Amino acid sequence: RSVLMASALLRGNAYAFITERDSKQYPTRLDFVLPQNVSLWEGDDDVYYSILGSSARIPSRDVVHIKGLSTNGLLGISPIRQHARLLDLSGNSLDFARSFYKNGCRTTGVFKTADKLSDVAYNRLYSQLRDNYFGTKNVGKPLLLEGGLDYSAVTIPPEDAQFIATRLQSVDEIAAIYGVPPHMVGNQSHSTYSNNEQQNLELYNLTLRPWIVAFEAELNDKLFLEREKSSLYVDIDAKGLLRADTAARTNFYREMYYIGAMNANEIRACEDLDGYEGGDVFYRQTNLEPVNNDNHGE
Repeated sequence: RSVLMASALLRGNAYAFITERDSKQYPTRLDFVLPQNVSLWEGDDDVYYSILGSSARIPSRDVVHIKGLSTNGLLGISPIRQHARLLDLSGNSLDFARSFYKNGCRTTGVFKTADKLSDVAYNRLYSQLRDNYFGTKNVGKPLLLEGGLDYSAVTIPPEDAQFIATRLQSVDEIAAIYGVPPHMVGNQSHSTYSNNEQQNLELYNLTLRPWIVAFEAELNDKLFLEREKSSLYVDIDAKGLLRADTAARTNFYREMYYIGAMNANEIRACEDLDGYEGGDVFYRQTNLEPVNNDNHGE
């Protein structure tokens, strides 16, 4: 399951081939195949798959195929490939920041003199600067000039030197590729104690649930016999992610139960629990009456 998820996230497609079945045609073995080794085409009656190095045509019923965002319904799109320009920009930003801090102080400048420096004087000046003034550990040291040299600092505009902001922006953009809230990848700049719980709920609803639904649907379609699909199903239990929202769910179920909108078995089904005899009865509270009821005193 982990390698299928990683493949779907990085490549846009994940494949697990059903390679063995028992005498009743129940699947007994799944083999993962790297997506770059799989090709598929749409036939008249089905979608067929083939594995690199084999000429066999494998029908879709024998392939668990998890797809990411797709534009044709057959193949998912690689998020990395789709956002290659963004990721390249982020890498360039990191290289620029590394070079900036390695090779200079917060400011750069120019040396001016009315006279032309000899090669010996130039090389000596460069060696002194390189050994004593370049690099972050030498930031702030005063320059000792001679021979009529004059130094003019060229400052970098503050907006060009905000590397922390640049890096945070890159983190946010990469997280956005997968719909991950920034606070889950270390950017707490927009988080507070009061909204972290809500962000965790959004992580499940907006990020994880679409993948969970995709996995459940594909496994339900491929791992059960046709006669079983009305009674058996795969359910990925995510209750552990929603523990912080238990109170809200409890209040919702209680209100729906009290007004007769849900019965006990429907509530249990929502929590993936089996029903019980008598749980299909609907109830409502009866301790209220219309305000214009004239018989309230009788």
